[in-house]
Amino acid sequence: MEKKQMDGSKNQVEQLELEDQMAIYKAYINDAEKISKTLEEHFKKDLDLFRVEVHGIKSMSRQLGYRKMGDVAEIMEMAAKAQNLAFIERKLEQFRKDLCTVVADAQNKLDQIEEKMQYQSENAKEENELDWVNKTELLMTLKDAFLCFDLDRIEQILAGFKRIPLNEKEQALLEKLCTCAEELEYEQGVALIKAFE
Repeated sequence: MEKKQMDGSKNQVEQLELEDQMAIYKAYINDAEKISKTLEEHFKKDLDLFRVEVHGIKSMSRQLGYRKMGDVAEIMEMAAKAQNLAFIERKLEQFRKDLCTVVADAQNKLDQIEEKMQYQSENAKEENELDWVNKTELLMTLKDAFLCFDLDRIEQILAGFKRIPLNEKEQALLEKLCTCAEELEYEQGVALIKAFE
């Protein structure tokens, strides 16, 4: 049971990490697309705003591992600080194309993260369904063992229950069934299982 709980915690942590990555990629894509559309206008009308925008692209790109894009954005930022308009004008179109390529790659990575999250979600659902099936099968087998007064089998099945995650209600039932087995109260064990079904 501990291993499954640890696996569940690990999966929850991984799910949160994926959600964080997804949020970062979404923000990058959203911001980069907006900036790409306004770069030329801001270059012509507001060089300070242009500099702030390419600074943002530099930071976000580097954060996501797009080092080359970050370096190119830094060069554009420095050109804006130096008011090197001729340089910016020559490089702006290529900068926008490169940014579009990076955005497409970021979208691809975002899609992969979403697929991975979907896969993990489906697997978690399947594991929960399997746990329910295992619990139901174990309960029916345990009821049969109580009906046959088979103490060895009862102990084996109760040990099996201890290896799967149980909710509070199931845990309380397990404790009562263990007590029934210890006190050889087989009829009481059958009655508890029937009441739980």
